[in-house]
Amino acid sequence: MPLAIECNKILKKIVSNSFSKQEIDAIENFISKENIHKVSEQHKQSVFPEFLNAIKVIKKIISQKQELTVLSNEYIDEPQISIIFQNDKIDRWIESKCKAYKQNIYDINKSKECVDLALFLTDTQKTLNALDILINKVEDSKKFITITKKSKEYSDGLSISPFELFDSSYDIAVFGGAGAGKTTTLQMYVKKLLSDSNSKVIYIPLNRYMSKINVSLDDKIGHYDILLSLILTAKDLESNQDNIISIKNYFSDEVKIKLVLDGLDEAYAKYPGIIDAINEFKTKHPLIQILISSRDCVSYLSKVNFLGITLLPFSEQQLYKFITSWFKNNDVILGERIIESIKGKEIAEIVKTPLLATLLCDLAEKGIDIPRSESEIFTKRLELFCGVYDTYKAIRRTTLSQSILQKAAIKIAYALHSRNLRSGTKSDIIKFIANDSSFNYDNETCSTAVGELIDPCNMLVHDAISGTYSFGHLRYQEHLASLELLQNRSIEIVPYLKNDWWRGTLCLYAQNCEFFSLIEEFTLKYHNIQSALITLREMTKYRPKKEQANLLYLIGKYEGTDDSFYVDPDWEHTAHW
Repeated sequence: MPLAIECNKILKKIVSNSFSKQEIDAIENFISKENIHKVSEQHKQSVFPEFLNAIKVIKKIISQKQELTVLSNEYIDEPQISIIFQNDKIDRWIESKCKAYKQNIYDINKSKECVDLALFLTDTQKTLNALDILINKVEDSKKFITITKKSKEYSDGLSISPFELFDSSYDIAVFGGAGAGKTTTLQMYVKKLLSDSNSKVIYIPLNRYMSKINVSLDDKIGHYDILLSLILTAKDLESNQDNIISIKNYFSDEVKIKLVLDGLDEAYAKYPGIIDAINEFKTKHPLIQILISSRDCVSYLSKVNFLGITLLPFSEQQLYKFITSWFKNNDVILGERIIESIKGKEIAEIVKTPLLATLLCDLAEKGIDIPRSESEIFTKRLELFCGVYDTYKAIRRTTLSQSILQKAAIKIAYALHSRNLRSGTKSDIIKFIANDSSFNYDNETCSTAVGELIDPCNMLVHDAISGTYSFGHLRYQEHLASLELLQNRSIEIVPYLKNDWWRGTLCLYAQNCEFFSLIEEFTLKYHNIQSALITLREMTKYRPKKEQANLLYLIGKYEGTDDSFYVDPDWEHTAHW
């Protein structure tokens, strides 16, 4: 009995001392000295076998404690940072920055020379970055930051040539809607630079060269090297290791060159790593100016580390001046009649982009009535190219009917868009519609349709750089793809709502079809509406004015059901400005 009591005391002591290593050494001595193992064998129904089992468990506990100590020493805790927001100071800082910004905009638009454009751009970007960090980048910022002063309508457009901004040597992302003139603006600037023998510039239309290089997501190929491969390909140089090393050395030594990358949104659809490639290039070559273009309603906007400028649509007077200039050398009266017919109507707001204004004038010139919507403008163009103009002129240049050619164009556009493509070889395009079960024509008809869409219809345009055919402007392809969504009810639209590449197509689709049901279907399928919010709100802009408020209300209600939308009611530290 005294030995059993001693065993019990030892166990209690180990527990009270938190299983220390020293206690185990003492136990080993006790077990050996008292010959506990032999006693346990002799008295199997006694407490001694249990005592020895307890010691085994204790040894494991001590071993695990030692491992935990080692791991704890190796592990670095995530730093905990406490930030005190002094909302009064933040409020005064924002007010001062806004006041200075408005004054600088005013002075620039009045052609005053007191504003250093480069310093203005630098200060603007720093301010925007700070606000972005406060509002968007701080985790769970909605829990402790609330914006109480909503901005009033304020026109902060710069009435200067974008070339002046580009000449500042500042990295700039040119944003704008479909047909806003992003590519034309960059091309005209490049043309201006090329006319100056002292200027150095590399211009790359990303969508046309992206298909010519291998952009597989191989870990061995860095984003930066893929961008270098694009540049080499644009210069008709082989993208081998020697040339990549040479161009790296060239960019390291050259500081006055401008790199112009056109169509980031289209390249991103095929290779999302293009943004990391551009940012990495800028990190390695900070003195080289980079200009890029992209549509503005894209989810990756915050990843672009450049100051963004948005090309605004024509003002009313600029639109009328454009129409007048178009017709001044051939039919001034027609130009005046167009202006009178669109004044005060919704179509005047729709055609305020260079692309749509051009199409409006072109259609009117060919005797087509004024359309009522953007989608209708593109549909009239489709009909014109596929035979209406020939009928008007009483000639026949195609063997296939207008309806077959239109249907083929729609099927081709959807086939390209669903594959994230802007173009394809003639043989691939023929295969697309030949393999489409909803295009019920034989292979010969499919081949003829593609051939006639190329010539004489000019719907499919050959690109000498990539050796492929496309519909030209991406907006034309988006319109045709939207017609397929409207006509082919077997297509599941819901997954496209969270895809940037489909946003333009879905907006044109929304112009012809209400989409209340898509909101509910998306939420039921994905249980969270967050990834579709940008697209749904853009689509809302294309619905009739009387319908928009209800749509936004419904979208907001569904957003309110998302888990990420809720904030902690117990959070007490809320800063207001």
